[in-house]
Amino acid sequence: MDLEAIDDEENEKGIAIEDENGEFIHYEDDDEEAVDQNQVKQETTISSSESIDPDLVATIAALGSYEIDKYVKGPECAICIVDIIKFLRIENKSLCNIRLQIAKSECMEKDLLPIFTTYPDDDDIFEAMVRLLVNVTMSSLLCMENENNKMDKKQKTTIVLDINNYLREYKELFLKFNVMKYFSSKLSTLLVLGRTNRSADDDMLLERILIIIRNILHVPCDSEEEANYQYSASTHDKLVLSIIEYGIAELLMYLCGSTSEEQHCILSLEIINLLFRDFDAETLAQSNPTEVN
Repeated sequence: MDLEAIDDEENEKGIAIEDENGEFIHYEDDDEEAVDQNQVKQETTISSSESIDPDLVATIAALGSYEIDKYVKGPECAICIVDIIKFLRIENKSLCNIRLQIAKSECMEKDLLPIFTTYPDDDDIFEAMVRLLVNVTMSSLLCMENENNKMDKKQKTTIVLDINNYLREYKELFLKFNVMKYFSSKLSTLLVLGRTNRSADDDMLLERILIIIRNILHVPCDSEEEANYQYSASTHDKLVLSIIEYGIAELLMYLCGSTSEEQHCILSLEIINLLFRDFDAETLAQSNPTEVN
């Protein structure tokens, strides 16, 4: 029997597909359609999660750029930030493709935080940036809707891990750019106005800043990082110190105790809880007893 006859006979019986280990798995004719559909589904899912939105790329490029060692915003910088927020609203909630593209482009380090720290007095940019940071610092589980229960478990886990990795990078960048310094300044300005003199937009801005602080503190630590920083300050520890250094901790205590700021009390307590998440109650009770008294 010649080779062509052998091939024809095998094709009549079914198909054989090579797996990732180099071994061939034989499928009967009845399974062929299911195999093709499964391959198409996997290829479609992968291409969707890794696709690049050219409009988002153009929007990020229009934010601005560095000129020598100073970041210079683009003429429509604030509008571009708002456009990025719109992209996030319509992203695929199963794949989180937009926030992953933003993270992979290193937009946070190259554009967003440089803009935020270079133009802190530009109200339009500051308010738009705060809205964007609230979104991109959200927990991975909040980013993905309940429909993800229908998603392949392995793929869902991969997306969650990717988002958590990028959130840890954001946490380090918040330290690098001293973001808490600018948050402290804005929070102080808003609180000095008093509840009666603040507008609804001012209250919303105050709440959004607190949400960002809560979100970034909530980012889980990496197990390898915990092992490396067992006897030194971790990224979370340094962020806590930054919050204390710039006076945000005192502002949180004020928000918790003020009768006129009750609407911000629960969120402030969440942040305080996260500040001490790595300590047990006994350790806290035994530390600095003279200060407690």
